[in-house]
Amino acid sequence: MALLYRKSQLIAKIEGTPGSAETVAATDGVFDAEDIVFQPSIAFTGRSGQASFSPIAGTLGAKMGTISFRLQLYGGATDPVWASTFLPACGYVVDTGVYTPRSEAPGTNVKTVTIFVYRDGMRFGLRGAVGTFTLTIEPGRTVYADFTFTGIYVTPTDAALLAANYPRTAPLRAVDASFSLGSLPLNFSQFTLDAGNTVAMIEDVTDASGFAHAIITGRTVTGSVNGLQQKIASDDVWTPWEAHTESALDVTFGTTGNQIDIDAPAVQITNVQETDRNGLLAHDVTLQFNRSADAGDDELEFNFL
Repeated sequence: MALLYRKSQLIAKIEGTPGSAETVAATDGVFDAEDIVFQPSIAFTGRSGQASFSPIAGTLGAKMGTISFRLQLYGGATDPVWASTFLPACGYVVDTGVYTPRSEAPGTNVKTVTIFVYRDGMRFGLRGAVGTFTLTIEPGRTVYADFTFTGIYVTPTDAALLAANYPRTAPLRAVDASFSLGSLPLNFSQFTLDAGNTVAMIEDVTDASGFAHAIITGRTVTGSVNGLQQKIASDDVWTPWEAHTESALDVTFGTTGNQIDIDAPAVQITNVQETDRNGLLAHDVTLQFNRSADAGDDELEFNFL
């Protein structure tokens, strides 16, 4: 019997021990995920054999994979479940509703997740997974983030779809929002933010997969803005670019009770290029998010209100 691709679910749960798969239930599936893609990555080593051109049976190597998906974002006076599940596995740790990055291995603060994709009677998944994400804001449209998680491949099984359990809070639209980069408010068509995590797998000969779990080994947060160009007197992106100036970024959208505030204390312009935006003079500005304190881990924060 044919299986329907659209009958899909994303189920995820923070792991108590990195790499040890969690038992999941319908209550772990409160994500209205879209564009869910599961991709195994298992190396194959062939064997040529002898006495003829015909190969003999090869072997498989260590077993890993990725799961990518898109979430429409929403805020909240308490941590939204999407944030409390996925941000810790992207290296962000919460303190009173505010998430900031950490430079450390999974354990007490940074976490790994077990993620399963259910497809109309089958289940695919990863354990010991960590990830990265990009966030996109376009005026008037739903705010969304694209996540990619890398972890240990879990052998697919037959499994019935779980009871639907979607978030009740409406996703945020980029309207009645505020955006500022230093003293330069930009009338933009798109703002993107890339968490820029570098993900690696830790090998483990004692595990059947060949891995212990995934780990974040580096991070460079970047972004881009396409803004309308005005005269230098009112919108000078060129001088701070040439002077290596760092400025504070503040982006807020939503209303209290369903609001996200994104802050970065030391954002540097790395490039400016002129563009034509529907007949209007515009510029593509690329950004790097730098540390503010000497200790670092403060280049970006998410505040849910």
